[in-house]
Amino acid sequence: MFCTEDPYMPGIDANGGYAEFMKTKIRAVVSLPKSIKNDDLINMAPLADAGITAYHAIKKVYPLIIPDSTVIVFGVGGLGHIAIQIIKSMTAAKIIAIDISQEKLELAKKYGADFTLLFSNNHDIIKECMKFTHNNGANIVFDFVGENNSTEYSLKLVKKQGTVVVVGYGGIFKESTFDLIIREINIIGSLTGTYSEFTELIQMYLDGKIKVETQRFNLREAAKADELLKNGKIQGRAVLVP
Repeated sequence: MFCTEDPYMPGIDANGGYAEFMKTKIRAVVSLPKSIKNDDLINMAPLADAGITAYHAIKKVYPLIIPDSTVIVFGVGGLGHIAIQIIKSMTAAKIIAIDISQEKLELAKKYGADFTLLFSNNHDIIKECMKFTHNNGANIVFDFVGENNSTEYSLKLVKKQGTVVVVGYGGIFKESTFDLIIREINIIGSLTGTYSEFTELIQMYLDGKIKVETQRFNLREAAKADELLKNGKIQGRAVLVP
């Protein structure tokens, strides 16, 4: 992800994000059991994007998630619902899930969240989180939203000497330097993952430790999928199937 040459990211800095085929190299291919069916491959597709991004973020701070920790997952979309399962599988932490959608919070409960909070104008999530954490705040906050004040709230929800991992992007990051210093808050940015992490994640899936919630669309329905995604109507991850 930090190639010394110019990176090639179809759909972001090059055309081809919705292409039927993409040329790659053998070093980017993961070997799978022969028993894997095409239907399984479609379900696994988000692991190469949403899954590896969530897994990489969690591994960055894994040593900090000690027993009896509280972890907040801000945003239960394509990344967040996978992150909840990874945290549940790898740690003994209690998980608080926060989202603007009640349907997505139900998804969070399905995959192991211990406590859910609806993010709305009339719901004081800071007060509720502090009550759940005995007025300490969370040890780790994963911000999978990165806009609409999510990072601002994440900094308020984390405990002293806690860590905020920013994965989502699109917003503006602003905070008092005095507050960061006096509370000794760690802020970490996280992009995507490595080949080794991807193979580890694939094995977790094959072992049944994580599942991926998908909604499938053919290429002719790409615009429809984009519109549903824009309006927050996708449960889990949308997959375009050529």
